[in-house]
Amino acid sequence: MSLIFYGADRIVDMIRQDIDLTHYLARRIKESDDFLLKATSELAVACFQYTGGLTDAKEIIQLNQQLIPALEEDGRVFIAGTRLNGEFVIRACLINHRKTEETTDYLLDTIRELGQFILQKKPKYSTSVD
Repeated sequence: MSLIFYGADRIVDMIRQDIDLTHYLARRIKESDDFLLKATSELAVACFQYTGGLTDAKEIIQLNQQLIPALEEDGRVFIAGTRLNGEFVIRACLINHRKTEETTDYLLDTIRELGQFILQKKPKYSTSVD
């Protein structure tokens, strides 16, 4: 049905856009000092870790394992975790023609925000009444 509605050329363009956006994500991760790019592919998939300034591999893995359920609970973005060469990573599969560089930056910003929340172990809600 999609082929009839959009046509082959438009579907090819949408796939190319997804792949280009994944390359953009990989560049942003490489440029940052708090993410590690672990793998990319010729398709629209990139695997990475949020480090939050940590340097110990086990601590980074533990942080990323805590991030996935925190992101699910938060609800602003949807992303999955997986194991790659025995190591837990965040797996981004960008296959939505509505995604943009701005939404990809938002994804990284949201991961960063929740990662810092986990590292700081701040109370989720303030109980003080000012």
